[in-house]
Amino acid sequence: MEIDNQNVQVEEQILKITPRMQNDLLGFAKWLKFLSVLGVIGVVLMFFAAIVLVICGIVGTNILDYSAATAICFGVLYLIVALLYIYPLKKAFGFIRKIRLSFSQNDNLNAEEAFLDLRQGIKFMGILTIALLVLYVLIAIVAIIAAAVLANSPF
Repeated sequence: MEIDNQNVQVEEQILKITPRMQNDLLGFAKWLKFLSVLGVIGVVLMFFAAIVLVICGIVGTNILDYSAATAICFGVLYLIVALLYIYPLKKAFGFIRKIRLSFSQNDNLNAEEAFLDLRQGIKFMGILTIALLVLYVLIAIVAIIAAAVLANSPF
């Protein structure tokens, strides 16, 4: 049995961007830019804090009664968190730039790329959130087991 492809019509739905939608998206881009700038400031501060903690740990001085190894561990942790936030910030700035460009030039390609950047940034943050939730559950389980073991120990 053959299907006659000439008689099948595919109706294509076209999304119309109204002036209000465009205005709302540009307003969203402004707020996202504000939050992204704050994110960059936070990443820079975390990076400097990481450097200070690692240097203090290497030098071996005690700051606020932290041991050298603890300072190095926190410095590395701050560095990892700062590095993890760079990708979604890059995607956020990409969305902002491309969505503005798409509206100024009436260009669908830039709009598609803008929403791709937005999707990738949000997807990354979602995966990171799931990973952190799993890590929190594992830490809670280990803490409960450690508390049970320490409760039965003679110390």
